[in-house]
Amino acid sequence: MILLITIGFIYLVTVISILFYKHLHKDFEMSNYQKAILTVLTILFLVVIYSAIMATVN
Repeated sequence: MILLITIGFIYLVTVISILFYKHLHKDFEMSNYQKAILTVLTILFLVVIYSAIMATVN
């Protein structure tokens, strides 16, 4: 459960900081490296949510 909260918090902070940075720098373009990290974080986040739901259901 602590792992779930930690990963969720890291994901939210990452997304919010990217959105805030894009807001400040209008010409900001994400590199492939950053897109890959964000994709991996998103998949991890979804997997953690899925496993948490499955653990709650069972």
